[in-house]
Amino acid sequence: MWMLLRCVRGLFPVSLGRAAAAVGFLALSFGSAEGQSSVWTARYNGNGQPSDNAVDSNDNVYVVGTILTSTQEDVVLMKYDFEGNRQWFRRFDGKEHLDDIGAKVAVDPAGHAIIAGMTRTTASGNRYEFVTAKYDPAGNRVWARLYGVANQTGRVEALQVDAAGNVYLACTVGPSGGPTDVLLVKYGSDGTMLWDRRYDGGDGTRSDAASAMAIASNGDAIVVGSSVRPSTGRDLLTLRFSAAGSLVWTRTHTGEAIVAADGASAAAIDATGAIFVAGTVDRTASGMGTDWVLLKYDASGSLGWLKYFNSGNGRDDWAEALALDGNGNAFVAGYAEDANGQFNMMTVKYAGSGTRLWYRAYDGPAGGDDGVFEMAADAEGSVVVTGSSMGTRGNMDVATIKYDLNGVRLWTRRFGAAQYSDMPASIVFDSSLHPIVTGVTWASTPRFWTVKYFP
Repeated sequence: MWMLLRCVRGLFPVSLGRAAAAVGFLALSFGSAEGQSSVWTARYNGNGQPSDNAVDSNDNVYVVGTILTSTQEDVVLMKYDFEGNRQWFRRFDGKEHLDDIGAKVAVDPAGHAIIAGMTRTTASGNRYEFVTAKYDPAGNRVWARLYGVANQTGRVEALQVDAAGNVYLACTVGPSGGPTDVLLVKYGSDGTMLWDRRYDGGDGTRSDAASAMAIASNGDAIVVGSSVRPSTGRDLLTLRFSAAGSLVWTRTHTGEAIVAADGASAAAIDATGAIFVAGTVDRTASGMGTDWVLLKYDASGSLGWLKYFNSGNGRDDWAEALALDGNGNAFVAGYAEDANGQFNMMTVKYAGSGTRLWYRAYDGPAGGDDGVFEMAADAEGSVVVTGSSMGTRGNMDVATIKYDLNGVRLWTRRFGAAQYSDMPASIVFDSSLHPIVTGVTWASTPRFWTVKYFP
């Protein structure tokens, strides 16, 4: 069941109807935060799934996702104030009134919400184009931009905004069923497209894909993902583009099997400009199974160190999330297989030097599969992880856990009850270090929820 839920999460955003159908046979649940652990819980009971959240400087919360009507899917953006009151609700319906998929949201320095997703078009083939839109704090759409490649489709993987309000969009693009490339598009704060760059690491017959992105203080973009190469198979890929769009350097890292599904899942940049990349590699040739890896590069792309995490010989471990604290320490989280073949939520802390400081596993009350999807670290060195965890009713709950800088578990909050399963989409801190988690309840009509927890 855990692998199924991970696959569904990885597939979205595709069609909400298809994603919902993929888990439709599960015994699913509508959740509520336990006890007095939460400040507020906000729900949207329409038929839809959230994909991301963000917070502005006034602690307003933005949630983006996709809603399903009787005929089509549309992008939806909601704004909540710091008390959880919904301020406004906006739908984006593309020019052909076909399916539109919400993927990412970010807030610029002026408090505008930027969303990114896909919109279906029948022009030049039945495919998805990329849509990026900017809304002011009152919910008025300032601009919207479409980016498409004839006879090719793709998905949005990451959205970032720099200190000047420029917008970066990282995507995976290619012909339907064919090889894919990494696509990076940069817009100015006024919506003007400044440049677009496409990366094909092979001969046009092998696939490259983006998965995450981080923006350096000088406006350079770090894009990570995977690249298929003839000699090593699928590798972790790290690209650095300058603020002007030049490809500065490329780095890859491979596992031990040519056919391995190696790939990066997250990237972050510390105050010194050092780049951290987390991913998963195949080490079965050494009897290790699938392990996660953390790499640290300097700004010029020189590898400082790499560290593997292995929960036991022959067991599989997958890295999903990465975060840095204010002291240059790195946290990696995901899921790790135990001796009984079950997956647990795993969180590991590394010093900036690469020394592993601690690791913590969480096995939920049912003793079933558990795994981290998202995480956030604060300047004080605490980290909060959120993921799916098997509950005692046989459904997947959302487990959110906070650890202090020494790895002491401060609290655990479980969201989920009765007959449905729940899955987190994103987590973010507000200015007072309240963790805010947005997710979905897989009822017969999937439903949005957002919970703000006490620190």
